[in-house]
Amino acid sequence: MYEPGHAMRTDQGGGFKIGELDNEETTRAHELVEIMNNVSESHITTNLFGDRWSKLAVNCMANPLAGLSGLGSAEVRTAPIPRRIAIHVAAEVIQVGRAAGYEVEPIYGIDARRFVDAAQGKGWDAVEADMAASVKFLTGGRPSMLQDVMKGRRTEIDYLNGYVSQQGKRLGVPTPVNDAVVAAVRQHGVGALKPDPKNLEPLVASLPK
Repeated sequence: MYEPGHAMRTDQGGGFKIGELDNEETTRAHELVEIMNNVSESHITTNLFGDRWSKLAVNCMANPLAGLSGLGSAEVRTAPIPRRIAIHVAAEVIQVGRAAGYEVEPIYGIDARRFVDAAQGKGWDAVEADMAASVKFLTGGRPSMLQDVMKGRRTEIDYLNGYVSQQGKRLGVPTPVNDAVVAAVRQHGVGALKPDPKNLEPLVASLPK
């Protein structure tokens, strides 16, 4: 959203997923799918919170890294340093989501388990390749946190990676990379962060060796 009241869609893949909190497939959900199909291809989900944790992972991977670096939506998936950080961020989000009792849906079309495996050294190159391939659905744009940073606004870091860190502590799941991302954004204060790829360098130190 670059101006009030005007939203631009920058992702041509996927669509809306509509479901009930209890995961039941209901008539009203189908009616909403029919309505929203006029905007974009929509689908019923019977794993609503698994889908929401998938979206949370996407936002935790892309938004803060873009806000810190100034890189766009495609670049944070394809440039080696942010992509490396993002894979570890995703792995932690998935592990926390699973500990909370949810089966996380695919991220960028990639099975969630593969991010966890990649962070442990299994199938890393294939996940990187699939992340790079996923940008074919993008038409440009800046993640929302980068827009907030550029306008000197308060970011939503506490409700993205900060939420993952909080839930990780509650559930006993370590989240060192998400913790580092939160610290990196917070240390600048509201309105003081200047996007620069160099801001990602300290995060690399938080990654598993």
